Amino acid sequence: MLSLSVDPGAAVALTEVPDQGDRLLFTGALPAVTVTDERSDETAAGGGWSLSAQTTDFTAGTDVITAAHLGWSPAVLTPRTGLTAGPAVAGTLDGGPGLASSAVMASATGAGRTGTTEVGADLELAVPVDTPAGSYAATLTVSLFPTD
Repeated sequence: MLSLSVDPGAAVALTEVPDQGDRLLFTGALPAVTVTDERSDETAAGGGWSLSAQTTDFTAGTDVITAAHLGWSPAVLTPRTGLTAGPAVAGTLDGGPGLASSAVMASATGAGRTGTTEVGADLELAVPVDTPAGSYAATLTVSLFPTD
């Protein structure tokens, strides 16, 4: 069986980093995502897995911050051979695509896939200084896929 879990009810609250000049900056961390791979070698056929995520736009009433403003730096919290954290993704104010489309959080080769792995990510939301104040919310969707 290949599965993922996140602490039930886990939510991320971003904290403002003061004095950024040209932007408002908020940082935080995802709760750990746990991947468990108990597939037999025959079932997995030598393949590994890939964990990815993307977010919806942030909304507060009628105000919207596009998902492209959210970037991250993923990390494998239980490192071992065959596990790799996905690349950092910059938000749009830093020239990146943000998490508006799916980005790899971590991956495992056939050699590193078995057992339990915890993965996390530091988050950074950078928005223009004229962004309306509010209590914004978004949904981050995490997906796990077997790979060949």
